[in-house]
Amino acid sequence: MAQNATNVVLHNKNGWELGAHYGRIIKHTPIFLPSITESSSVFFLRHICQTNGSQLWHQYHHYPIVSWQGIYGRFGNRSVFGEGFGLVRSIGFVNRWDNFSLRYTLGSGLAYISRPYHRLNNTTNNVIGSHWNNCTTVQISAVWQAANHWAVLGEGSLTHFSNARSQAPNLGINVAAAGVTLRYSFDTDIAPNQSATLPDLPPFVRSKWHIGMRLAYGQHAGETAWGPSFPIYVADVFVTKRWRPAWQFLAGVETNYYESIRWFVLNQVAFPSNQATAKALKVAPYLGVESFFGRFSLLLTTGFYAYNPFLQRQPLPAKLGVQYYFRPTYQHYGKQLLVGVYLRTHYANADYFSAGMGYIF
Repeated sequence: MAQNATNVVLHNKNGWELGAHYGRIIKHTPIFLPSITESSSVFFLRHICQTNGSQLWHQYHHYPIVSWQGIYGRFGNRSVFGEGFGLVRSIGFVNRWDNFSLRYTLGSGLAYISRPYHRLNNTTNNVIGSHWNNCTTVQISAVWQAANHWAVLGEGSLTHFSNARSQAPNLGINVAAAGVTLRYSFDTDIAPNQSATLPDLPPFVRSKWHIGMRLAYGQHAGETAWGPSFPIYVADVFVTKRWRPAWQFLAGVETNYYESIRWFVLNQVAFPSNQATAKALKVAPYLGVESFFGRFSLLLTTGFYAYNPFLQRQPLPAKLGVQYYFRPTYQHYGKQLLVGVYLRTHYANADYFSAGMGYIF
């Protein structure tokens, strides 16, 4: 459909959406202390913009919808969790039919939580340890175009609040919810911009593998609330293969060095001091995918620990990253310098946030 612009009708060039979702906080780990006795509600106010094909990535991703979302979370057990206020940048991928479509939206941004952990007046909250947090939301929307300017959306959402373990405690608040959204759009039935064309990839690009490497620096807090933070040094080597113009496969091995583990071994005399460095290492092979949006990309990897001798967490680490490439990504597949920010997790628990740079040969 993206290859042939005459087959695409794009409703809703720009517009506003207002939605209300109701659900519950998910207790995703046994050490989640607060009792969840009440339902939660999440309200969304979105400004949407329909991409029109003026850039190549619009067409490669079948004309997605980009938006800014204001999010207000009224959590159950407000005396413990308080309320959440977020501003999120999102992208929605759409499957379209005549007056009906399905939209899959991913967004991330900044949020303020009104009632984090406090060692005097909010000790039950071992879930959020700081006022300022990341807010990530995943949504699926069934969209019915009811009239020229109006649409009704039935939606399900999962909204996550976390400070990426920059301050303990940080188990994270996850709200699963469903609800209804009403959309008003300023323009309807927009034909896409046909000025951009999709170049064919040369045959040799499809079969060529590239080697890359990344170095990153992160920090995370220990297990003690309001305790110190420690650096984490990250290095990984990987291979990539572009199987579509906007999609890339990765496989690699990542090594993490935790300064917090080294100091624990030395201070607690848990092992001989000459083993402190070896105990602080974690090595994880991984597989991943990367999707390109011009010079930006979204990266998702998951793997397992091949070497993890100390402080074993859940066995399956995952990483979500945003990267920027210094050369156009649709014309250059190697000799690429990149910078990025990354969130590493174990299941639903954040491990650390990092920033770094890399090179693909």
